[in-house]
Amino acid sequence: MKIRSISLNGGTQLPVLFQSEPIQPAFVSFIYSVLYLKNKALSTGFNSLHLIKSLYERAAAEKQDLDELVINKQLEKVITYVDDVILSFDSEKEISPGTRNSYINDLLNFLRWCSNRYCRGKYNSVIEDRLDSYRIKATTFQNNIKSLNENEESLLREFIFPSSDKNPFRANVKFRNWLIIETFMQTGMRLSELLRVCSSDLYKLGSNYYIRVSDSNQTDSRARRPSLKNSYSKRTLSISEDIYFGLEHYIKNLRRPIRSGHPIKLSHGFVFVSERGSPLAKTSIAEMILSLNKRIKSRHKEFPKISPHTFRHTFAERFLSSLIDFQGYDMERAKDILRSYCGWSTDSPMPVFYTKRYISVKANRENLVRVENSKMRLSHKRL
Repeated sequence: MKIRSISLNGGTQLPVLFQSEPIQPAFVSFIYSVLYLKNKALSTGFNSLHLIKSLYERAAAEKQDLDELVINKQLEKVITYVDDVILSFDSEKEISPGTRNSYINDLLNFLRWCSNRYCRGKYNSVIEDRLDSYRIKATTFQNNIKSLNENEESLLREFIFPSSDKNPFRANVKFRNWLIIETFMQTGMRLSELLRVCSSDLYKLGSNYYIRVSDSNQTDSRARRPSLKNSYSKRTLSISEDIYFGLEHYIKNLRRPIRSGHPIKLSHGFVFVSERGSPLAKTSIAEMILSLNKRIKSRHKEFPKISPHTFRHTFAERFLSSLIDFQGYDMERAKDILRSYCGWSTDSPMPVFYTKRYISVKANRENLVRVENSKMRLSHKRL
C-alpha cells in the first residue's frame, strides 16, 4: 500500500491511501480522507494515513479485508489490531510522549469516525478506553514552550538585518530572509501559512497595514504544497509600516530573477520565492534557519536553537502579555483574541497553555520582587 496526494478542484492536495493490487484507493480510508482529512494540513493527513495503513496491513496479515470488516460492522475485530500497531511504532524509533500521544489521537479519530459512520457510535467507549490506556502523561506543554526573551530577540535581529556584517546569508537573499523572519515575529504565522501568502494578500486600510492568510487558488509547483491547518487559519493580521513597505519593495524590485538583463515573468503570485523564482519550499526555510542557528551559536553558545515555531511561541507570549498588561483585557477575553489571531480552532487547548504560562511567569516575577523587598527590610534592621 502507498500514500499519494491527489489534486482536487482549486489545487487543494488530498492524501489518499492506495491498495497495491488492484491499484485503487482503499475504500474506507478514502471516504475518511474526503470527509475528515480534507480540512487538515497535508502533513497531518499523511501522518494519519501512515497509521491507518498499519491497520490495513495488520488485517491483511490475518487474511482479513479492513474495508469489509468496517462496512459489515465488525469493528470489534479492527479494534484488536490497535495493540500491534502501537507496538510497531513504539519499536521503530524513540519518540517523545507528545508525538506518541499524537499518533494515538490519529488512531482514535479514525476508529471513532468508523464507529459513528458505520456502527452508530456503538464502539466509541470501547475505542476510547482502549486507546486511552496507551497514553503517556507528557511533560506539561507550558514547560516546553521554546520562546525568545527580549535580549535573545534583540540579538537575533542583529544577525538578520540585511546590512549587518553578522548576517550569514548571500547578498541576494538577505533582504528576503529578513522579511521572512520579521513577518514570523510580527504575525505569529505558521510556516505553511507564510509560504502561501500572495502579493494580493497585502493591503492598506487607512493608516493600518494588513496581511491575509487565505486559501488561494494559485498554481503551485511545489512537490509538498503547504496547506492551511484548519478553517480557522483564514484570518487577517496587522503588520508594521516598515514590513508592509519592505514587502512591497521586495515584490516590485527583488522578487523576480533577472534573465538577459530583464526580470522574468512569474507564473504564480506567491510572495516568497527561490532565487529561480519558484515558490519557496519548506526545505529552503529549514536550510535558512539552520544557517542562522549555526552563525549565532558560533558567537553565542548559550543562544537557544530556533525554528519557525520559536517565532510563533514568542509572538503568542508577547501578544497575550500586551492584551492583558497594556490593553486592559481580562484573561478570558485576551484568551479568545489570542485564539482568533493565531488561527486555533474553538476546541484547541493552545490558548489555555499560554495563559497558564503567563500566570506562572508573572507569579515568579512578583515573588522575586517580594524576596528582594524582604532582603532590603532585613538589611535595614541590621543597620
